[in-house]
Amino acid sequence: ENDSYRTSQHNRFMDSVRIYFRYLQNNGVNVPDISKLEADRKIFGNFACYYIFRIECEQA
Repeated sequence: ENDSYRTSQHNRFMDSVRIYFRYLQNNGVNVPDISKLEADRKIFGNFACYYIFRIECEQA
């Protein structure tokens, strides 16, 4: 039960990342192509966390 909850939370986070990247692109921000990363959930999750952290630090 706990593992399915964690998977659900991860999926929701990754959906949010995709939406955020699409928003950035629509507003003229150059974001990396994440389509190749999506095949490996762990790599995609790690990259997404790093990239969003970096963006937030630059805006602070």
